[in-house]
Amino acid sequence: MNVQTCCLLIALCICPYRHSDHFLRAQEPNPHGAPRSQIAGVKVTVILERLGAQMEAGVSSQQLEDYAWHFQRLDRDQDGQHSPKEYIDNGQYLTAQARRGIFRAADGDGDGLVTEAEYVLNRVITDEAKTIMQPLDRDRNGSIDPSEFIDGGPLPTATAELVFEAFDQNQDRLLSVPEYLRVWGQWARAGRPPAAERISQRVSPTSGDPLLRWLQQFDTNQNGKLEEGEWQAWLRRADQDGDGKLNRSELKKPAQSRPARAPEGKSN
Repeated sequence: MNVQTCCLLIALCICPYRHSDHFLRAQEPNPHGAPRSQIAGVKVTVILERLGAQMEAGVSSQQLEDYAWHFQRLDRDQDGQHSPKEYIDNGQYLTAQARRGIFRAADGDGDGLVTEAEYVLNRVITDEAKTIMQPLDRDRNGSIDPSEFIDGGPLPTATAELVFEAFDQNQDRLLSVPEYLRVWGQWARAGRPPAAERISQRVSPTSGDPLLRWLQQFDTNQNGKLEEGEWQAWLRRADQDGDGKLNRSELKKPAQSRPARAPEGKSN
């Protein structure tokens, strides 16, 4: 047996023992890889409800319209869906990595495109999740530790510990915003109808008509009628040079900002 063969045999014997712990951990299935359906025998959707989530049922019609308007503003080719190029590559908010994560989360059916309903539902879910979770960050350091979540939340201690563990994807005992949003988004969709069905139950029959939706933006008192004062107020704001006429550039600029809306609860 030559020296080279001996070295090879020694390496094969030693390496598995030196690196066995790392190797085994690398091969173990990620306990957080697949979305969970229950925590301690309780459905994850019920867990979210106990944390305070109402999802689409708890959002005002005006807020849904605002989300839809933001979707349309980003839909450059007006084909009714966001492509990765539109949202990730050409996006202007956050980082490309963050936009990629948001896009994947919003793409409920995994077809590589985000429809208006998928976008709106994702905004509903994530905005509500942050509204519920951020107050738990008592020291305002940008992450939630176990004591903040368990002691400051509404769940029983044993359940809260399990939920925290499920949210804590990297197991560092801290919950960052992207970390808990990833799991929250999965749970908020678990066993639920597709986004189109969920959102359609909350929007008006005219919401799918682009012209009607555009006109409804000017109904600032939300009485279902477009009154002279509402229309004229918008015209005055749009007429930036004050000549009593709207030129092409003035018509384009108002499209980038919505008309003023009456505060919630002041529609009548």
